[in-house]
Amino acid sequence: NIYLVNRESCERVINPNLIKDIRHSDFIDVLERSNGECFHLAEAGVHYKAPSGMHTKVFLRLADAIHSFGRLDRISYWLLDELNRAKAVLIDNWSLSSIILHAQSVINKKIKFDCLHQHINTNAEDAYKVADELFNELSADDPVFLLVSVNASGGHVSSLVDMCNRIRPDLDYISASIYQMPCDHEITRPDKIFCELDSSEMISYLEIDCPYCKEGE
Repeated sequence: NIYLVNRESCERVINPNLIKDIRHSDFIDVLERSNGECFHLAEAGVHYKAPSGMHTKVFLRLADAIHSFGRLDRISYWLLDELNRAKAVLIDNWSLSSIILHAQSVINKKIKFDCLHQHINTNAEDAYKVADELFNELSADDPVFLLVSVNASGGHVSSLVDMCNRIRPDLDYISASIYQMPCDHEITRPDKIFCELDSSEMISYLEIDCPYCKEGE
């Protein structure tokens, strides 16, 4: 719960739009307090090709932004409702495991979770094994939280959801991304996005539409 405190009163904030604005501000502040360490900008004349196949000038690595307890705590706070509700949590990389471990201490509950060792497009077989073992003891209709740290085109989220549905179609999946990068075309959106970024410098492109490739980078 969030409360607005002043001299005369202490009131709970229930306006969903205001809560969304506060959440967005919190997540933006986490990035800003990293002093740019989490943003990896390509040098002049080159650009990145992400594991998803998307092309971009800027790569966001969230793990580089949560080196302090304060930033870790703020991200965990906004994920608590989904983490508390889930019977299992599957994360797209191990660098975010600290978020789950911290959340366990906050809600005083052991969270059944695992993390992919590599991007699902890089090693789909290993991702399948990780998810299969995680879901092994779950019952039908159990809620499962699928968490991606940074989403661009949505291909990673879509591949993750499709894989999980092949393994256990009887489970109730909720997909989410902590940060949503801007993209030059319609994306596959997860069920929940905690913070949308809108800088034109961070746009991701399909290879066929990549302006950097067209410029010879």
